[in-house]
Amino acid sequence: MHDDLEVKPMKTLSCPIISNIVRAAGILGLLSGLSLSPAAARERDLLDAGWTFQLGDPADVTTAVTSYPEIDDLTKLQDPTAEVTLEASRPDPVATHAGENVSYVQTNYNDSGWQQINLPHDWVVGLPFDSSAAQNHGYKAGISGGTSANTIAWYRHTFTLPAGDAGKTMWLEFDGIYRNALIWLNGRCIGRDVSGYAPISFDVTSNMIAGGANVLVVRVDASQFEGWFYEGAGIYRHVWLTKVNPVHVAQWGTFVYTSALSGSNATLTIQTEVTNQSSAATSKGTLTSTVYDAAGKVVAGATAALDIPAGRNLAATQTVSLPANLWSPQTPYLYKLVTTVSNQNAI
Repeated sequence: MHDDLEVKPMKTLSCPIISNIVRAAGILGLLSGLSLSPAAARERDLLDAGWTFQLGDPADVTTAVTSYPEIDDLTKLQDPTAEVTLEASRPDPVATHAGENVSYVQTNYNDSGWQQINLPHDWVVGLPFDSSAAQNHGYKAGISGGTSANTIAWYRHTFTLPAGDAGKTMWLEFDGIYRNALIWLNGRCIGRDVSGYAPISFDVTSNMIAGGANVLVVRVDASQFEGWFYEGAGIYRHVWLTKVNPVHVAQWGTFVYTSALSGSNATLTIQTEVTNQSSAATSKGTLTSTVYDAAGKVVAGATAALDIPAGRNLAATQTVSLPANLWSPQTPYLYKLVTTVSNQNAI
């Protein structure tokens, strides 16, 4: 028997490891992400390097890949029922195995002739200017609010996963793709990302090959505009692979706020969602939340028992109190919150 520990950064709106908590007379800044050991902590690998890129569709692409009914003008949703109506006409790409027969999707496809790139990447910025193209998108050739050879592109990335990652829960995170992307991993469709601005993640635990090569393929369709300004096209933000133990804090599963403030005495409420993706219930599990001051000294903490059946989630709420150094522009002060999950099942 042994303890499986997992350390999770706290949830925020704009950055996965930083949160500012605003309360009346001041701000108590919190930062998490302290690692106990490389084996214990959640791993978040950056997958930005070593991609290949190709404009346009291959000859064997099908309507199952290219078709995605949308309203004519995404910048002005005038009929709120239109999107609901269109939703019924869009097949689930995972359930229908969309595009899995396309040549570019195959793991053995030879992409050595494609352009070598690193992310983030915007292919529109490199296009020539054309006075007949869309004014609000920088007069870039072939970018006019409709499908053309310059509005469709494919990305491929091959990476090796260590054998030691077998048995871990994993997900892919895309911070931003412009826009309407279909995504495949090892020849299987894992989903679609339509929004050009919202991040998205996919659980790829069952798709990954530990101890071998993995092939990630993304098709991007930037033929529609979401705004009236230059939007570019492509995987224009980072891509991450997150690896955790099967019993772990859910993605974006920690939220902290100042629930009471009296002078400089603060009470923090810590809400944590823990997921058990193992095949057994937790055994003598615990959830520990620890607050460190700017000097690295423990100033508050709370521990609760975890009893989570296999395949279930648990939402836990903890409160801690501390004499706080309130944040201000003149005297900024940063705390750290560390969330630790311990489970004595050998998983």
